[in-house]
Amino acid sequence: MSQLPPGVVESLQQLLLGLESSDNSIRSEAEKSLNNDWILARPDFLLSGLAEQVRAADSPAVSLSSPSLFF
Repeated sequence: MSQLPPGVVESLQQLLLGLESSDNSIRSEAEKSLNNDWILARPDFLLSGLAEQVRAADSPAVSLSSPSLFF
C-alpha cells in the first residue's frame, strides 16, 4: 500500500510510462514534467514514489527504470 496520495501515485506512474515512450513528443513532455512538476516542485513525493515503484510497479519495465531516476 502506498504512503502517497492516490493521485500522486497515478501521476508518477503516467510520468514513468511517458519517459519510456518511443514517441519523442511524449517522452519530451514527460521530461519537462519530471523537471518542472516533480524535481523542482515536489522532490519528496518523487523520491518516495520512485522507491515504491521499484517494489510495487505493475510493469517490470517501470520497476526496473525507476531506480535510474535517483541518479
